[in-house]
Amino acid sequence: NIVYTHIFLLSLTGVEVMGRGLILLLPIALCMSFESGINQSDKKVTICVDDSEAGWVVDASAMYLKAHENGLEYAVESGRVKNPSYDWDFGFKLGVGYRLPHDLWEVALQYTSLQTHTDSAHSGGSFLPIWQAEQVHQVYADAVNMHWRLHLGLLDALVLKTVRFSKALQGTFQLGVRSGWIRQKFNIEYVGSATNLVRMKNKFFGVAPEGGMRLDFEVAKGWSLFGKGGVSLLYGEFYLHQDDDTQNEKVLGVHNIYPGVAPIFDGALGVSW
Repeated sequence: NIVYTHIFLLSLTGVEVMGRGLILLLPIALCMSFESGINQSDKKVTICVDDSEAGWVVDASAMYLKAHENGLEYAVESGRVKNPSYDWDFGFKLGVGYRLPHDLWEVALQYTSLQTHTDSAHSGGSFLPIWQAEQVHQVYADAVNMHWRLHLGLLDALVLKTVRFSKALQGTFQLGVRSGWIRQKFNIEYVGSATNLVRMKNKFFGVAPEGGMRLDFEVAKGWSLFGKGGVSLLYGEFYLHQDDDTQNEKVLGVHNIYPGVAPIFDGALGVSW
């Protein structure tokens, strides 16, 4: 029994899938672009404006995130399964790009980060351990303590091309390379006739080509409806590790490293200004 490094990302501003689990992203709270034209001596600051003029573009986005992952049930009490209670946390996305002075081409580098955790403690009952090793001869525990932590990072190197289909409608095509890494820890302590500590951790790092498209339709001056989608197929290495200790004595140790593929799908619908 090992927690696998798979995750599913869902956002009001985008959807990404990497196997199982769920992450909810609220709309972006902060989005600012800093631009300086090639042939201009002055600098300007705009807020979320799609300007096709050549120059540097820097974006910063603050996001309020909630992570949820399936398969982390850790105990049963009176027929009810105990699951982690996931909390909201802040994440961020940083980007820097350069719009070329010819034909609306752009190169960009984007980094997305999320760090979150949750803790639970239960006592005063009779708990059936789920992750306890068979070598531990303890059927029920009087108390259970759980800790889960997730670190997620995505780095995208992109080439973008904007095409104007009409005065109101434009599309942006993107190709690039994505790297992603996930680190998780899942620790459970079962306290009863003996104290049993289960410690699990896993890591994943992968790289893949990615492609996508965004459509913007202007409905009023400065306001647009947008939709976008993309896909990438991360190929990388999974690292899995699990230890089971009872009364400070190690009764189980599992370690495995293997290659794997994790697909990621991006999608979004919204209003931009």
